[in-house]
Amino acid sequence: MKALLAFFIFLPSMVFCQSIGRQVIASTGTISGGTISSSTVGPSILFTTSTADTLLLTQGFQQPAGNNLLVEIIILPATCFSPSSGSVELLISGCTGSYEVLWENQTSETLIEDLPEGTYSFSIQSGGCAYSGEAVVGFSNDCGDVIPNVITLNNDGANETWIVPELYLTDNATNTVEIFNRWGQSVWSSENYNNMEIVWVGNNKDGQQLSAGTYFYKITLPSETKTGYIELFK
Repeated sequence: MKALLAFFIFLPSMVFCQSIGRQVIASTGTISGGTISSSTVGPSILFTTSTADTLLLTQGFQQPAGNNLLVEIIILPATCFSPSSGSVELLISGCTGSYEVLWENQTSETLIEDLPEGTYSFSIQSGGCAYSGEAVVGFSNDCGDVIPNVITLNNDGANETWIVPELYLTDNATNTVEIFNRWGQSVWSSENYNNMEIVWVGNNKDGQQLSAGTYFYKITLPSETKTGYIELFK
């Protein structure tokens, strides 16, 4: 299940106007799982709730509040079963005029999806207000140790590559994967299997599709070796 991570950040604009109150600005370092919110006006208030061990905050401070951008950043992390499933959504209010958003890849949407783990820079402009920032898409460690034992080569778009979720983990990036037939002969092998560029699709070492049947795997990790079987269907 995807964990929802929301940042509530109140950002000062670059316009000059009469102060209408006082706002709290909280600077965040890194966070993985949790919620941060702060008040826009009134005394210094900072409330944090964290469901993870990595939460860094710098001390909040007050400054005159005027015509400000209010940005809520909603982040969904990438997952083991879908490593490019992260997303970032910007909910913008405050200031005047229409909001112009530009991400580092030139996308201008407030919602960007299909993201792998990483840091994504953006800028926002509205009238005389402007802000540049970045959103950090994390990686949800929901890999577990389940190794699928079915691959179906029937062109239905499902289970047509052999995905081993735990091989997405950084600790398992160095590995060796071997596939054997029922007579113990190696029919396919690879170093540093990563489920994407390096992934078994039911072929032999020469790139030819193997016959339907039972095959056996050996996964050698830095800390252990795992073996089992795979049923190849067509």
